[in-house]
Amino acid sequence: MPSRPADDRLSWQFDPLEPRPLRYCVYVTFAPLLGAVLGALILLVSLVPALFDNPALLALVALLALVGGPMSLLYLWPILTDPDQRAGIGPPTFLMALHPVGLGVAAVGGLALHLLVSLAVGYGPWLVLGVSLGVGLPALSLLSGAGSIDPDTLELTQRRGRDRPFTGTRTVDMTTWAGLRQYQLGSFTLLWPSYAQGAATRGPRVILLPKSVAAAAADAFDRAVAAPDPERTRPANPLVAAILGLFGGGCLVTGVALPRLVALPRGTDIWILSVCAVFGLLFLSLAWRER
Repeated sequence: MPSRPADDRLSWQFDPLEPRPLRYCVYVTFAPLLGAVLGALILLVSLVPALFDNPALLALVALLALVGGPMSLLYLWPILTDPDQRAGIGPPTFLMALHPVGLGVAAVGGLALHLLVSLAVGYGPWLVLGVSLGVGLPALSLLSGAGSIDPDTLELTQRRGRDRPFTGTRTVDMTTWAGLRQYQLGSFTLLWPSYAQGAATRGPRVILLPKSVAAAAADAFDRAVAAPDPERTRPANPLVAAILGLFGGGCLVTGVALPRLVALPRGTDIWILSVCAVFGLLFLSLAWRER
């Protein structure tokens, strides 16, 4: 059956630069990264006098520049001369649309934050970068891009163009939803779908829509959740699930216990805990899907 023309009520488009509060969130998210770049530039400039005072080190840097410069140019030459390859290179245009004064203030503020946190914690800059990007980038991902809902095919399409923080197109088959929770956040609705065990591919766990779009798509959501669950493409393997769960639990236990049992340099414990937590949660999520 041919699909109906697109309904404007079932489509949306977000731009993190349009509302002023969201634009400020972009500045805050990238402030630690800009501050780290500013700090690195200041450090390089401050090392120039010391470099000229050490002829041996200056000769080594010059040798590396003479050898690495032409080799890098030779490697990058196809990209520099081919417009098609060069099209995707460069800062995202949504960052270029920010005010230079705002970017400068964000860089100075980010550098100051790095210095202040470093006084309290030895790994302060990494902690600041991890928290800001780990929280800010997912938030910007939700608040950028466009999308639409097809009430006939029960598909939800998310689109993110090159002028936005994240790129790509994703189509979600809503008939694979086993349940749907909705949370009202002001003028937005946060969708939290759960996927059927037999779903071959699973879409995003969190979807942000305008409240009006969620209201217009209420019937499509109800029909999608009521659709029969797809058959599992392959039987579950309890042994594989148990092994993955064992690996995941072992990673988490190692991350917590190793810094307590072995004397490690300051700051190393948080790195070990972070890496073990990432792999532990990854293994546990795979075990949960395999159950």
